Amino acid sequence: MMYVKRMFLAPLAAIVLCSTTIAGAPEKGRQKAAQPSSNEVESSIPKLDVISSLETLPRCATVAREKLEGLEVSSSALVLLDEARAESPPSLSGDLHTDLLAISADKGDVSGNLVARDGRRNPALAFGMSALVPGLGQAYNKSWIRAAVAGGLEIALWTGYFTWRSSGFDGRDNYQAYAHQNWSVRSYGEWLNQYPGYSGTALDVVSIQDVDFTNPGGWSADQQLRVNAFFEELRAAERVARYNNADGTGTGATFSHVLPNFGDQQYYELIGKYYQYGAGWSDWCAGRDPNDPSCFSVEGYEQRDVFEQKTTQFFDYAEDHADANSLLRRASRITSIVVANHALAALDALLTARFHNRGLDVESSVSLRQGPDGSVSPVANLRMTF
Repeated sequence: MMYVKRMFLAPLAAIVLCSTTIAGAPEKGRQKAAQPSSNEVESSIPKLDVISSLETLPRCATVAREKLEGLEVSSSALVLLDEARAESPPSLSGDLHTDLLAISADKGDVSGNLVARDGRRNPALAFGMSALVPGLGQAYNKSWIRAAVAGGLEIALWTGYFTWRSSGFDGRDNYQAYAHQNWSVRSYGEWLNQYPGYSGTALDVVSIQDVDFTNPGGWSADQQLRVNAFFEELRAAERVARYNNADGTGTGATFSHVLPNFGDQQYYELIGKYYQYGAGWSDWCAGRDPNDPSCFSVEGYEQRDVFEQKTTQFFDYAEDHADANSLLRRASRITSIVVANHALAALDALLTARFHNRGLDVESSVSLRQGPDGSVSPVANLRMTF
């Protein structure tokens, strides 16, 4: 009988203590009195006023618990106080950072726990999981749709990256092999020696006559040295050459570019981009007299299949080179999107966990609104409930 009586009297005593705390009756410096009996507690219950402020409930519940810990009452009262304290609504300060991002002190800090207590989330863990693999933090927060979206986007991005990167490298290998087979620096050097716009020292084309440019990996050390020396001579000749034709026409301007070393990235770029290198392709002057003045012209390359000096290999190579580089650029840009997806997924997981711990529910939507002038514009809506 005494146990039942204490179980019911303890919550009443807690309310009395709570009410007394709100009114400011207890003296902070008073010494703790001797533990009263349950009959004394029952006889000391005054008439209670209505407590209007919910913000003081968590605080007074804590005070009441501290007071009751010194009483010989059943643990049921302490359990009831804990439940009342946990279920009380959070008090908002009006500061956005404090209310939305900081973990409520009333609900307990779970930032140091890998597994949150009582259904709460660990924001740091959620952030780290999605930063590592987008979607994991959302799954931890039990936001299944967001987890599927973030994870699906990550898979799609990496699939596109490896597909485009592989295709780009295959295309690069193909256009380089095509250039080795069909573009000859010897042919370009021989053409430059006879070009009316060049009057310098003749290039020593014979020095690289035995070099197989279709297989640069098989060159000897001596052949590599002779190739490097020839390219130095070639660049010197290009710097003094002028755009002049056999019939006396031409601008008289110097060549726009000089050829980089064999195998450099810019080497493959220039031979399929600038018309001065058209003479190096094997179909230059195809079907015509090699001594025809048109075979020593670098003008007229404004459109494909229009002028006599066209070369199909030049344009085919230029297209293959551009396609391969475009694929590689796409793959490179995807890496930036991947980083952005990790960052956004991590931030979403962090905020979702904190909103959950604060008892906040966020709903977002987009609607159309018509202005006074009749124009329609999209409007983003964000609603938070707690």
